[in-house]
Amino acid sequence: ELEKENRVLREALSLGLREEFDLKLVRFLGKDSSEDVFLIDKGSEDGIKEGQVVILPEKVLIGKVMKTYSNFSKVKVFTFKNFSFDVEIGESEITALVKGQGNFRAKVELIPKEKQVLSGDKVFTSSLGRNFPKGILVGEIENIKDSNISGFKWANLKPYFDKRKLDYFFVILNF
Repeated sequence: ELEKENRVLREALSLGLREEFDLKLVRFLGKDSSEDVFLIDKGSEDGIKEGQVVILPEKVLIGKVMKTYSNFSKVKVFTFKNFSFDVEIGESEITALVKGQGNFRAKVELIPKEKQVLSGDKVFTSSLGRNFPKGILVGEIENIKDSNISGFKWANLKPYFDKRKLDYFFVILNF
């Protein structure tokens, strides 16, 4: 377990996460089977607060702390039904909105029709709305659909975390 923890910390240091954010390493305990909620092994006694951002060591978004207890916390995964936040797509930073669909699925909505968006384009958090720090990897665009009624397109979002292979997260204590 210590070896794994050291590997995770070394990886974070190589990405420069420690210089960018004040982080707390936490361990994944499990998931709530009825909702898109993860449990982590740190709580209010460890300085964890509701609303703090949770990421993977690879700077991939998981979600936000939704409830803290003294020794553990619940994390609302960004795919949680109706959880929405601003994002930027690709190198050209096209602004759009991610909306959780539940069951670890999400959509990217409000993509302007005139903007060139391709399957495989990376999606990053935006600082608009101040929900998340800018530039955290969320996932990639899949199956772009055009809306006949509005001036926007939408697409499915493939999250960059694998819910079957979770070990450690970082909680961003402030940004």
